Amino acid sequence: MTEGDILQCRLSSHMITDGKLDSAKKVANWMGAIQAQDYGQAKYAIGCRTSNLKNIDIEKAIIDKKIVRTWALRGTLHILAAADVHWILSAVTPVLLSRYQPQFKRLGLADEDFTRIHKCIVQMLQGGEQLTRKELFAGLEQNNINTAGLRGALVLYKAGWLGIICLGPQRGKQDTYTLLEEWLPKPSPITREEALTKLMQKYFQSHGPATLQDFIAWSGLSITESRAGFEQIRETLTKIELNGQSYWITGSYTANNKSSNGVHLLAGFDEYLLGYKDRALILNPANTGKVILQNGIFKPTIIKNGKVIGIWNRVINKSKLDITTELFNKTDQQTDLSVEIKRYTSFMNLS
Repeated sequence: MTEGDILQCRLSSHMITDGKLDSAKKVANWMGAIQAQDYGQAKYAIGCRTSNLKNIDIEKAIIDKKIVRTWALRGTLHILAAADVHWILSAVTPVLLSRYQPQFKRLGLADEDFTRIHKCIVQMLQGGEQLTRKELFAGLEQNNINTAGLRGALVLYKAGWLGIICLGPQRGKQDTYTLLEEWLPKPSPITREEALTKLMQKYFQSHGPATLQDFIAWSGLSITESRAGFEQIRETLTKIELNGQSYWITGSYTANNKSSNGVHLLAGFDEYLLGYKDRALILNPANTGKVILQNGIFKPTIIKNGKVIGIWNRVINKSKLDITTELFNKTDQQTDLSVEIKRYTSFMNLS
C-alpha cells in the first residue's frame, strides 16, 4: 500500500466518505468514542459522518439518551453511545484514577473527602435533577466543600470516571450534570479484560489502518495493557506495511480508489486528526502549529485526498452563518469548497 491507500482506508473507516450512517447513536457506536471537549464541534464530527442529520438531531439524541457526553478516554469529554458508556468507563477509569492520584493528593483530596463529596453530589442530583456547573459548585460550597481552581474540575472528572455523573442536555448554552444511574440503566457488567479488547476492536475498525502506538495515545491506556490486549485480537486484524511501519485494520479491507477523491470540512478535534499519535501522513509538520494550537485546541480542518490542506472557521451573527477559510498552499487556492460549505450550512439549518 501507498500513503494514499492508507488515507483512503482511513477516510472510509471513519465514515467520512463511504458508508454514511443514519443516526448519531450508530456513529458513536461505530467510532467507540468521539472527542467532545467542544460540544459544537463534536456535533458536526457526528453530523459529517451521517447522510442528512442536522445539528438539532444530535441534540435530540442526547435528550433521548441515545448518546451520552461524559469524561472517558484520557480523562477528557467524549460522546459515547449509551450502550457503551459503562464498559468503556470500566476500561479506562482504573488508569485515570492512578494517573491523577498525585494531583488529588497535592490538592488535599483524600479518599474520605471524595466519599463525602460524592454523597453530596448524589443528594443534589437525585430525582432527575440537572444542574449547571455553577449550581453544582454552589451546592458543594454550601456543604463546606472547596471547589476553587482545579479542585472543582477534578471533583467533576472523578465523579464522571466513577460513573456517578454524566452531562445532560444543555440549558441554553450551559452544560448540565445529572446522575448516570438515573440517566441510563446499568447493563450486565463485563470483565475489564473484555472491555479492553472491545475498545481496541472498535478503534481499529473505525480508525484503521493505525499503529498500536496510535491506539495507546488515543485510549490513554498503559503500554503493557495495550500490548496484552493487542495480542488477543491480532489474528482478527490485517497488517499493512509502509516505510517499515506496521499498520493494522479490522478484517481484510480493500481500498476504494474513488473514496478519497474530493474535499471535506471536518470539525475541530475531529477523530480523523486527533485519533493518532503520528499525524504526519495527514498533516504536514510545517503546518502543525496552524492546526493544533499550543493550548491544545484542534482547529476545524479542510482535507483533500485525505490530507489537511487548510483550516476554516464559522461565525454566526443573528442566525446568519459566515465561513472563512485559510488554504496553506498556492496549489490549493482554487479548491472548490462550495459543496462542503453548503453541507455545513444545511447541518446548522442556517443561511
